[in-house]
Amino acid sequence: MVDPGRMRRLNVVYNSKRSVKRTSIQPTAFLQICEVLHMSEKLRRGLRRGTSGSPDELDITAAERFKKLYTDPFTGLGNMFDCLVTLDEVLQGVGSREDRTVCLILVDIDRLSELNVQAGWNKGDQAILLARTTLLDVVGDPACVFRFSRDTFALIDGGHPADGWADEIVATYRSRASEVFSTEVVPTVSLGGAVARADKVTMGQLISRANDALQRIKKQGGDAAEICEVGSCPPEDPVGSQSQLLTAFADQLLQTLDILEDMSTVALTDPLTQLPNQRAAEIYLENLEDEAESSGEVLSILLVDGDNLKEYNSKLGYRRGDEMISWLADLLRSSKRSEDFLARWFMGDEFLLVLPRTGRDDAQKVSGRLRDTVRCQSQSLEIPITVSVGTATYPHDADNLFDLLTLAQDACREAKERGRDRTVDGRDLN
Repeated sequence: MVDPGRMRRLNVVYNSKRSVKRTSIQPTAFLQICEVLHMSEKLRRGLRRGTSGSPDELDITAAERFKKLYTDPFTGLGNMFDCLVTLDEVLQGVGSREDRTVCLILVDIDRLSELNVQAGWNKGDQAILLARTTLLDVVGDPACVFRFSRDTFALIDGGHPADGWADEIVATYRSRASEVFSTEVVPTVSLGGAVARADKVTMGQLISRANDALQRIKKQGGDAAEICEVGSCPPEDPVGSQSQLLTAFADQLLQTLDILEDMSTVALTDPLTQLPNQRAAEIYLENLEDEAESSGEVLSILLVDGDNLKEYNSKLGYRRGDEMISWLADLLRSSKRSEDFLARWFMGDEFLLVLPRTGRDDAQKVSGRLRDTVRCQSQSLEIPITVSVGTATYPHDADNLFDLLTLAQDACREAKERGRDRTVDGRDLN
C-alpha cells in the first residue's frame, strides 16, 4: 500500500453532476486516463497560483495540502491520481517476493444516471456515498479504496482476494440499497477485477483487463462480480496496444506529479534560508486554526525580528546582510522544538515561530532563551546582533490566529520602539 507518510494526494473535483456529462459510450480505461490527463492540465494551471511541497521544514503544511490534492472531496477517498500512484508502488514492490500477486478491482454503480434523472442528484450522491461506505466496511482498509472516476471506485490489493470478498461487496450494496432507496430505480453495483503476478503485468494491462471484466458484467445486466486471472499480454493480443498506451500515459502522469511537487516546494520555500516562506506560513495557520478551534488547546505565536540588518547592509554590504539572515535562521531552527513551526516572515530578518500547546508564561521563557542565545552566539560575528520579539497567546489574546498574528506583530514593533533586544507581550498593548 502507499506510504501514508508521503501524503501525496491531488484535489480533482470528480463529482456526479458537477463535472463530467454521461454519454452513450461505455467508459473504457483508455478514456478514463484521457480524462485524468485533461484534469491534470487544470491542475498545472492551478499550481501556478500556489500549492505546497514537502521539504523537511514544510512537512506539516505539505501534509495538509497534499491530503487535499490527492483526495476526492466528495467521498474523502483517494482519487484517480492517488490510485495510480498506489498501483505503481504495489507493482514496483521493492523488497517483496518475486511471485507476489497484485489485484485491481473496479466497482461501478449501476443505473446511476437513470437514478439522477428520475429521483434527483441528491439520490445519486446518496448512491455514491453508499458505495463508499460499503467498500470501506467490507475491505476495512481505506488506504486501498479509491474513487476512480464519476461512478466507479477502485480497490488495490497486493494479493488475490477471496472470491467471497468480491461477491460480498455486490451483495452488501444490493441489500443496503434496497433498504435505503424507495425510488423506482434502485442502484446496484457491478464489479470487475484482474489479478496477476506483479512482475508479469504492466499497469496498463491490469487496468485494461479489470475494465474488460467490468464491462462484461455491465453488458450482462450488472449486479454481479468477475475477477479474472491475467498472465503477461502476448504481442498478438488485441488488447496489447491499448495496454501499452495506457501504461505510457500513466507513467507520464506520474512523472508530471513529481514535477508538480518539485514546483510546489519551490513555491513555498524561502530561497535564502530554506525555511517555509510567508505563503507556507499562512497555509499552516489556516490549517492550525481549524485544529485549535476544535481542540481548544492553547498555543503561542512569536514574531522575531533582528535589530541589526540595516547596520549590516550599510557597513558590510547586502551580501553580508544575507549571510547574517541565514545565520540567524539556522540558529532559530536549531533552537526550536520538533513540534514548533518556523518560517521566514515577509522579508529581511523577520521570522514567525508558532509554539503549539504553549501558554503565555512558557512563551515568555522561550522568547527570553532565544534572545539570550542570539546575543551570546552572535559575539563571533563581525557585528554582534540582537532580536526583538512580540508574543501573543491563543485563545486568551484573540479568538482567531490571524488576529493573534497581528497582535504579535504590533507587540514586536513596540519592542523595537522600547529600545530593542526585548520581548513585548500582546496583552501589554491592551
